[in-house]
Amino acid sequence: MAGDKGYSYPRIRSWLHRHSIRVVIPRRSDQHPDDGRHRFDTKLYRRRCTIEQCVGWLKECRRLCTRFEKLAVNFIAMIHVAFIEGVRSSVGN
Repeated sequence: MAGDKGYSYPRIRSWLHRHSIRVVIPRRSDQHPDDGRHRFDTKLYRRRCTIEQCVGWLKECRRLCTRFEKLAVNFIAMIHVAFIEGVRSSVGN
């Protein structure tokens, strides 16, 4: 799980550890390096940006944002169509 500093709490970190989820969360400024926390993988954390940009782009698609499709299978199909259209428009017909 890659999260921002808002998720840097011992309770959250221990829950993720108990569930064998790899944690990539930077420390808050009030947390010191000597309190037992390990350094996070910077390269892996930077990949989080790609996901956030994707979600931001999807929020611009009105049909998805207002969720016209009530059935989950139709909603996921519209997400696929949005990605196909997005890739096609970014490549340039």
